Amino acid sequence: KKSSNSLFDKMHKNKKNKKGRGKRKNDNRQKKITNESSYKENSVVDLIFDMLEWDKKDPPSSIELTEDELDILNLVEPQVKVEEDYLDFLYNSKSAHIVNNRRSKKGEDDDDLPPMTMDKDHEWDYYHPGENTVGDVDKWIEEHIFSKIDQENPNVQLLVTMDTEFDAIKTHFISMKLKKFDHPDVVQITTDDHTLIYSIHPIGPSKFFDLCKDKRIVKCFVGGSNDFKYIENWYRTYTMFHCLQYKKLNMSATNDDILDLGLIEGRGRQMSGKNLVKTYLQRNLSKTFQLSRWSRVPLPDEQLEYSKLDSYSFHQLCFSKKFISDFLSKHPNMSTHVRSLLKSKIS
Repeated sequence: KKSSNSLFDKMHKNKKNKKGRGKRKNDNRQKKITNESSYKENSVVDLIFDMLEWDKKDPPSSIELTEDELDILNLVEPQVKVEEDYLDFLYNSKSAHIVNNRRSKKGEDDDDLPPMTMDKDHEWDYYHPGENTVGDVDKWIEEHIFSKIDQENPNVQLLVTMDTEFDAIKTHFISMKLKKFDHPDVVQITTDDHTLIYSIHPIGPSKFFDLCKDKRIVKCFVGGSNDFKYIENWYRTYTMFHCLQYKKLNMSATNDDILDLGLIEGRGRQMSGKNLVKTYLQRNLSKTFQLSRWSRVPLPDEQLEYSKLDSYSFHQLCFSKKFISDFLSKHPNMSTHVRSLLKSKIS
């Protein structure tokens, strides 16, 4: 009896300990929620100044950020009170130059290579909510993409390159801290002779999503995993606004109509757009404004210049015989129609 009682006592004691651990766990979780709530009550500028140990009453006259300060800045998101003057101050292009200088130290920039430029015959347009409607974007996509497709032919017929830009501070925080994905701030689409730069409207143009879903049009990205997630989330916002039934776009580099040009060395081995342009086009693609403030409307000239060259340079890769040869050799399971379309670009 003593042994059975002692065994019962041990089991009962363990049960009590488990309850205690669960209670402590819940208490800690409640503290975490409380801390997050108090954190969200602060304005983003207060939070940034606290983290960088700056005096808001006497802010620095210039924003020469160190690498550690820049890393902190990339984790903060303007989620409650957006104080435009200070955010413009924090997004000063000098922070982007620091990133560029950091790349130079790593040997990623090649001053001996000529800069990437757009061909004079290639036209580009910039649309933004301040001057253009969603319908204007639909018309552009219809004119430069869908009008060139034979509607009776179900096979792959056209290739476009696409890229997206995100507000660095906002997107880093939302994706890394809240485990959510926001919509892109800028979308670029390049055809053989035109490029569209679009500072997006959250409700989205319907033709853009038709483009994403159309299997007859091959969409090429570089490092597209994040692009896919943000576009899918943008589509969710679009369907909610129009009271449509939501069905996930399922954008993936494994789809026949979507290619990630960065997978030039095979699945799971990503090459950056900068290195692709350097290797196959022998040009230097500047990334100076990669972390600049892309939610600004309209975009300043330097950001427009940066954004139009990104998708344009990716499109030029599709005219490089060496690139297409290497890409096809690493993707033997590519569909026959897509393979033929890529070969036609270099014939």
